[in-house]
Amino acid sequence: MAYILFTACIILGLTFLFIFFFSQLHKNGRRKRLTEQQSKFERLVTAHNLTVSEKELFDKYVIAIDVEKGLLVHIDFSDTIDSTKLIDLHKIKTVKVNTEENSIYEEKKGKSYLVEKQLTKMQLELTPKDTNQPKQLLPFYQLYKDGQHNFSGIKKRIEYWQENINNYLNQVVNPI
Repeated sequence: MAYILFTACIILGLTFLFIFFFSQLHKNGRRKRLTEQQSKFERLVTAHNLTVSEKELFDKYVIAIDVEKGLLVHIDFSDTIDSTKLIDLHKIKTVKVNTEENSIYEEKKGKSYLVEKQLTKMQLELTPKDTNQPKQLLPFYQLYKDGQHNFSGIKKRIEYWQENINNYLNQVVNPI
């Protein structure tokens, strides 16, 4: 009986150490990734002499605004090649939240029924003043790259940035 308890304690102890070790590796990897992202952002700010008035990190995406120069900064760290965009807000007409969904259907008695909608992307859509230019899409959530997240929290933050940028456009760029 004592031998079984001793063996069980060793197995539980090793399991705990295994879980603890890998959770520390995960934390260190995340901390390193955040440090690299912050470093890249700081280099970008320095290189372009930006005065960032507001910035936010969305897991693998960074958005910031320089109201003095009228520039919007968006960095996408979700791919191996980072995508950095500096957008001149003086060339933007409006900003809105854009979502993409996949509809999931199920067959019942020969008819297709909508079972659920799965959110696949949340992004800011920037409409340029020049109608010949394409709309710019700035992603903040992509299902196949970012996994499952708190959608309502992300959506509130994206809506905050939409309102913030539109207020800037209405007050500074396109005053009435």
